[in-house]
Amino acid sequence: MAVAMAGVATSLPLLSEVATGPGTSEAATTASKASEGFQVTESLVAHVRDVGSGDIHLFVGERQIVLNDPALARALFRATR
Repeated sequence: MAVAMAGVATSLPLLSEVATGPGTSEAATTASKASEGFQVTESLVAHVRDVGSGDIHLFVGERQIVLNDPALARALFRATR
């Protein structure tokens, strides 16, 4: 299941709630707090490759970042429902 989002999680109200809601991982909460005051200058796409294992690939400009965060993967998936 792929989930895509543009911008930083806190720049979108729904994804801001996902990033800081109950059961959210520490990494997502930290990322949400760290992004305060940042201005989006290039697209950010999150590809959830496997919700169960938490395999998430972030694409920012031409960079790729691989995360393993089951709680964040579940939260992103729930946001699509």
